[in-house]
Amino acid sequence: MLPECENSPIDLEYRMGLYSGAQMNFGVGNGPMALCVFSEAPYLLLNLCPEPGDEKVQYNQKKLLERQGFPEGSQFAFKNERQLLVYEPDTFENIVRAYEAMEEAKQEAA
Repeated sequence: MLPECENSPIDLEYRMGLYSGAQMNFGVGNGPMALCVFSEAPYLLLNLCPEPGDEKVQYNQKKLLERQGFPEGSQFAFKNERQLLVYEPDTFENIVRAYEAMEEAKQEAA
């Protein structure tokens, strides 16, 4: 886990090196994780469409994505086998289930 960097920013190349070298990057839809999405770095992004009424939700991301032609369940066309968008809350159980499913799919493809 990288600390917040307001007082001591992490160099972009260093951060990208960490993301690229990781076995997996876990996160939610935010700015730093966009570095993974638009690269070959591995990622599992969760909580893309949080439940309405969730106190952490600042806007309805599900409606925003749908208006942009990216309905729930969509994946980026340019993703690789180590990258997955997960439309479930970022609970431990959902993270483990998504990671295990990704690993199983990679083994079946091999």
